[in-house]
Amino acid sequence: MPPWDEALAASFLSHVSDGRYRPDAYIGRTEFTIENQEGRPNVTDAQVVLERVKAIDAQRQDRYLQLGRGLLICNLVRKQGAWPGFDDLKVESLRAYCQYCNFFKPKKISAAVVHYRNAFGIPWRSDGQVEIRDYLTLYPEVPEGTLGKVADFRLSCSLIDAGATGMLSFSVKRDRLPLSDGKDLDAGLRLRVDWNLTSESFDGIEAVAVEDWLTKAHVELEKAFRSGFTTKGWQLFAPEDEPIC
Repeated sequence: MPPWDEALAASFLSHVSDGRYRPDAYIGRTEFTIENQEGRPNVTDAQVVLERVKAIDAQRQDRYLQLGRGLLICNLVRKQGAWPGFDDLKVESLRAYCQYCNFFKPKKISAAVVHYRNAFGIPWRSDGQVEIRDYLTLYPEVPEGTLGKVADFRLSCSLIDAGATGMLSFSVKRDRLPLSDGKDLDAGLRLRVDWNLTSESFDGIEAVAVEDWLTKAHVELEKAFRSGFTTKGWQLFAPEDEPIC
């Protein structure tokens, strides 16, 4: 692979969908050497090392590419309207993947990953409390009689047998909105749930194999996501009006 730097990343982005993606942020780290001479440290050879470039679709504003050494990430986010959905995610990621292969010519795929994030609110009861178990099947169990009420939490698990196409993991935590957001922070308990499915191995680099894995991974993640909610919790998403993926 040629030397990884900003110029190489910009060259690739100019080929993606006829330059539709433009750089939005550069993420890197600083490396330096510290020499100790007569008890006095001296910093030498400081340099900035590029790790990742994030680019945004200048027209749609709801999709991003992240590019690193041997790394390609395609993000679709919800802006003002509904989330674009899995079909759009698959088309966008496969298009970028094919262009990545044509440009960088990788020999193999180390891993493929599908990651979904959902943020939602559970309404407070009249007494200002909320019973999480009424809405979620995945929550921390804390003995209230000895430890009292839970004010904040984060739960993370890796599920070795839940996904046939790879390792399934999830996390659920309280999601705090910034005060500058302008939203009503007292409207309910806001939670964030992340689901992640990572392939254990991958044979070949053909796009059809990647597409097949993405489709299977999506089905498994959708099933796991639904199983994390009670019937009452599922109604928070109004699934009869907007399918949740």
